[in-house]
Amino acid sequence: MISSKDSKVGYVYDEKYSWFDSGPLHIENLQPVEHWENVDTKRRIHSLLLVSGIYEKLLHLKARDATREELLLFHTPEYVDKVQALSSGEGGKVGDEAYVCKMSYEIAARSAGGVLSAVEAVLEGRVKSCYCLCRPPGEFLG
Repeated sequence: MISSKDSKVGYVYDEKYSWFDSGPLHIENLQPVEHWENVDTKRRIHSLLLVSGIYEKLLHLKARDATREELLLFHTPEYVDKVQALSSGEGGKVGDEAYVCKMSYEIAARSAGGVLSAVEAVLEGRVKSCYCLCRPPGEFLG
């Protein structure tokens, strides 16, 4: 186990996360605007970790793809199938503010798997805590 003097903070980030397109934000009676959950915010955070020197102090954890079985612990089979079908085509909406782009299924599986990698690292005692800079965020796809 990890003692308090040598505790490490894990960090999960995968380039595939930046491939997700959250689409425009549509608010009634307003013109469509860029969604606040976008790649630029995550790239900025990652860049700040690099230039500040914090990045070198983090234990970098490799994200993995969540399995279908793991996704089904939270989502219905119908929902997972719908996201997968839209993702293999040109995308589309799956909720009020939830947009699926091409490859969304693969990117979301990597995002969920990255969080699972972080949880596993904490439970195994490899890190005391972990920061996951992943997208799309879990609530985004429903």
